[in-house]
Amino acid sequence: MPNNTKTKSKRAPRKANKKQVVKVVPKQDQKQQAYHSKVLTSWVSPEYADHHKGIIWYVLAGLVLVGILWYSLMSASWSTAVVFVLFAGVYLMNMHSKPRDAANAITELGVQVGPQFYSFNQIKGFWIVYKPPRVSTLHIQLVGKRDDISIELGEQPAAVVRNLLSREVPEIEGKGESFVNYITRILKL
Repeated sequence: MPNNTKTKSKRAPRKANKKQVVKVVPKQDQKQQAYHSKVLTSWVSPEYADHHKGIIWYVLAGLVLVGILWYSLMSASWSTAVVFVLFAGVYLMNMHSKPRDAANAITELGVQVGPQFYSFNQIKGFWIVYKPPRVSTLHIQLVGKRDDISIELGEQPAAVVRNLLSREVPEIEGKGESFVNYITRILKL
């Protein structure tokens, strides 16, 4: 009898597992279900600022590239010349792609940036760089991260975003656009 009991107990779970149907929810759907809350404001904006480049920009960029290549070849720095040619090639391939639109929202529980959700307890602070018509961006600094998240505001009023976020997250005053973002905007990269 004891042997029969052991074999039955080993077989019983196998049969139950075969008949049992388990629905697996993808990880992304679990996050979206967990953070489902009332949307306070929402807007659609490009993932990054797309700068219009005229013929003068292309001529100047070409002259700078030729100058760098000439200097690298004259100084026998072949690797520098190769790197700049590759950089120019990658930039030319990517410059025709337009930024995708991202759906952004401020909810009762946090900030939705495209597919990514940041709860208020993940956000250390925020600031808004508002210099229309050139710059209108929301910057969010996350807890434990050095880099900030930059979100284009587009047509969304900066005052509405500031009022909603300041209820839950401290505003970092006196902080502006980062040097890298400034150079990227000025050089239209």
